[in-house]
Amino acid sequence: MIKGIESVIIIFIIMSIGFIFTKKKWLPSGSNKTLANLVVKVAAPFLAVVSIADRCTIEMLFSSFRYLAIAFSVIFILFGVSSLIAKFLKITKQRKAIFKVMFTFNNTIFIGLPINEIVFGQEGLPYLFMYYVATLTMFWTLGNFVIVKASDQYNQKLKPGQMIKSVISPGLVGVIVGFVLVVTEYEVPYFLWETVTYLSELCVPLSLIMIGINIAEIKGFTLNSSVDELLVIGSKFIITPLCMLALLSIFGISKGLDWNVFMLTSSMPCHTQTVILAEYYDTDPVYASKLITQTTLISLITIPIFSALLS
Repeated sequence: MIKGIESVIIIFIIMSIGFIFTKKKWLPSGSNKTLANLVVKVAAPFLAVVSIADRCTIEMLFSSFRYLAIAFSVIFILFGVSSLIAKFLKITKQRKAIFKVMFTFNNTIFIGLPINEIVFGQEGLPYLFMYYVATLTMFWTLGNFVIVKASDQYNQKLKPGQMIKSVISPGLVGVIVGFVLVVTEYEVPYFLWETVTYLSELCVPLSLIMIGINIAEIKGFTLNSSVDELLVIGSKFIITPLCMLALLSIFGISKGLDWNVFMLTSSMPCHTQTVILAEYYDTDPVYASKLITQTTLISLITIPIFSALLS
């Protein structure tokens, strides 16, 4: 469990690089935009390809419809709840979009993967990847669309062409390519696969550095939470686990390894890559960075508690 907590500490160490470099003015102006473009257009799509093609098999996909149904269901339910709540929040259109995405999506891979592997061993990873496939697919379709629609770049009613473009993002292309590689069992040439793998490994550190940059640019940064921020925190550590608990019961999943993995993964903090989309589309990246920081800090306490209860 100590290693699980260490994985969260690693996040803050990498974030601190962006924070320090910004405070010391060691980064040129516009670095955050450059990093956002690099992640959205290159690193994130390749991470999607590697995550799916390297970890999933045809047998796993076709034998796991029930687990995929649970993962997709919890995402749709959370998004519906967040949309309903957002109507009553007195915050900007852009902040409402980030609120809904943060409320809905968890950090299933960067924190969820090491925590699950430590607590349950590699036997539990196939269940984690089912959750991750659903998160990855919906984040780069539904999540991406919500953020794009709130951007000033699309401040008028979306035309059909813009709507298609906002859904078919580079991240979604990566998801599709990953599934195609799994289904066709195509063996990518070694040099090409290594290139894709190296570029995919840029995604998480660059995303975290971006968060550090945004936090450093907040004037009078404080961890004090507004009502909407408290609601996001509550969604990560109370609402999502309770929703998952109900769905596992509805789908007839009894307590066991699969039950434990889904419950633990449902209690992870906010999805890190939200800040990249927020920066890329100019939809309040500072707000996204603060929510990620808050929920990740709190997870230092909640992860050991959930892990102890489930293990």
